[in-house]
Amino acid sequence: MDFCYIKEINGASRDYCDKNNKQYPCVPGKGYYGRGPIQISWNYNYGAAGRSIGFNGLSNPEAVANDAGIAFKTAFWFWMNNVHSVMNQGFDATIRAINGMECNGGNSGAVNARVGSLQRLLQSNWCFHRWQSLLLGFGKVSSKNLHGFNDICNLKG
Repeated sequence: MDFCYIKEINGASRDYCDKNNKQYPCVPGKGYYGRGPIQISWNYNYGAAGRSIGFNGLSNPEAVANDAGIAFKTAFWFWMNNVHSVMNQGFDATIRAINGMECNGGNSGAVNARVGSLQRLLQSNWCFHRWQSLLLGFGKVSSKNLHGFNDICNLKG
């Protein structure tokens, strides 16, 4: 995971407001673009995360970028509520849970970049298998069994 960016690049120019979501309605003038370690986005994620960890995510989404405690609590909230349950399905399932918008042609450039990054990582001498097992709890991954990851958007189930 790359922690270089606190805010999504060009995120403020994107509209992540689901106007049909009545439970967590958008606040005028607020942007719900990616912020924090996992780059949480959308009003419904900011609203639910805020309710769960104790900040007003709809009125103050900026807190995820400006407060390290809120940033990491939000990342853990997102992981536990959206990603943790699919970890046993493999690395591709976790990427799909985090970046599902990229599927079905949504952003093939980003998908290809992600696949390329993982392939470079697997080809390096970095201790990927140990990191993967300790932090993510997956079985071993190698460049030979990446067939499922080459098209993360075709995950079934």
